[in-house]
Amino acid sequence: FGLRHWFENVLGYPENPAEHDDSIVIVLDPDQILLRPFTNDFTNSSETWRLPEKGRHKLKVEHGSPFAQQYQYALAWLSQVDQNFVFQGGPSPVLKLDKQEADDYYYGMGPPYIATAKDMYAIVKTWSDIVPRVHENHPELMAEMYAFNSAAAHLGLRHTIAFSFMVSDFAASAYGEGWPLVDKVDAKDVCHHFPKSEYPHVIHYCQRYGIGKWFMSKYKVRKDLMSCQAPLFRVPPADVAIKYTKSIYPNKEVNQLTNTQRKESAFMVCSMISALNEAAVYYKDNHCDKATANYNYTFTFFKDMRTDEDKKKG
Repeated sequence: FGLRHWFENVLGYPENPAEHDDSIVIVLDPDQILLRPFTNDFTNSSETWRLPEKGRHKLKVEHGSPFAQQYQYALAWLSQVDQNFVFQGGPSPVLKLDKQEADDYYYGMGPPYIATAKDMYAIVKTWSDIVPRVHENHPELMAEMYAFNSAAAHLGLRHTIAFSFMVSDFAASAYGEGWPLVDKVDAKDVCHHFPKSEYPHVIHYCQRYGIGKWFMSKYKVRKDLMSCQAPLFRVPPADVAIKYTKSIYPNKEVNQLTNTQRKESAFMVCSMISALNEAAVYYKDNHCDKATANYNYTFTFFKDMRTDEDKKKG
């Protein structure tokens, strides 16, 4: 609803679309951080796609050619929602959607969503119209994402679905996320020296992440982080992915990590701390008295950051 309000009250849709129709709109979740810019032409990119065969998907964001990241919920938007109820105002192409078509072009789509403004507004208008009925029929967390899929399929806007736009959940590697971009970087470089050109476009910080006692969760970030008095996050050491083989959470949960998980955990923790610190510094620079603002990089989730692994090393 907020996106539709922006289209109609800021961009002037639907009365005055010509000025913005050809613009590219990228929609992110609130818990996503953009690490590497997107392009509207993926012809020469290193992205990986749900349909790898040439000719079966588009490579440019243009009218009739939107893009999205693959998520794990597959075709649940189709099987778990009564589409007859959703589109009760009349017949919809969704009701006759071939399973192969759904599997290829509407499979578990989620943000980042990328489309021309013309296409995005068409989706958003239908999306906001049907999402209350989707939620009524399927009152679960995923209802708004299911409704996006239904809206896109209703309009016949086939999406090119990417594996590599985002990283989020280690367990999702088999379902299509950008973890191979992280896995190929040397463990000593994943925290402070990650090659900027090789970043995943987006991190989606919807899980818990930890390595040693370096920990991050969106639910645990202090509420006053964006303030003059709050300290900044203490920065992990560059070799954090090498030093620790376990994650220790503030609730004392301990998990043994594989070598791959050590790199992936370090990447998420370091990337989130870096981004949150950058945002907090920007706030302090622009809203606080620099003589009294707290620029100390001292905040951690543990009073003592040493682990048994540190103690064994002396």
